[in-house]
Amino acid sequence: MKENKLIIPTQRLEALADAVFAIAMTLLVLNIAMPEVSQAAADKILPKRLLELLPSFYNFTLSFLLLGIFWIIHHKQYLSISKSTGVLAWINLFLLMFVVLVPFTTELVDTYSNIMIAAILFNSNVFIISVIFFIQYKYAINQHLIDYKLSQSHIELALKKNMVIIPIAVVAMVIAVFKPSYSTLTYILIPFIIKYLENKFNQNKLKEK
Repeated sequence: MKENKLIIPTQRLEALADAVFAIAMTLLVLNIAMPEVSQAAADKILPKRLLELLPSFYNFTLSFLLLGIFWIIHHKQYLSISKSTGVLAWINLFLLMFVVLVPFTTELVDTYSNIMIAAILFNSNVFIISVIFFIQYKYAINQHLIDYKLSQSHIELALKKNMVIIPIAVVAMVIAVFKPSYSTLTYILIPFIIKYLENKFNQNKLKEK
């Protein structure tokens, strides 16, 4: 099929993604405003001003770690994706478009932490990225772009891990309707759920032996 012709090496897609993730993660720090304090009053006032910035540092850390998780997911996906198509390249581009939006939605939720629409937009941003990651990997599986050496169980585990953030982001959006400033706390669950899936996978492998 013409659509499945290899037109872009996967290395080019990975290189573009690495650059976009690096820029987006770096831009996050610009959301933290430098405290404006006179030199004379700095000893007394600066500690207070820095404490006031704790919510900004929290949002910076959360978004940086989320982008880090997304980068790892992207890296692992392309370790198993051995071939590329034009459709895959476009899916990757749409994914990166929403990745570069993260610094904006982070600043939005940082500036308007108690406003519902700000929290919903941030969580929607995370949700859309997660969904596109799932679509990308599902497309690669359906189009037989995955390395044939990978077992079906490993592919299924990767697909489940790709889906982890989707329901968490949905829960975050629901919480944002009632308690916007608490909605992002749901993302703390990500490493625990992923660890659970990995442990369950390893246990099943041991049973098979």
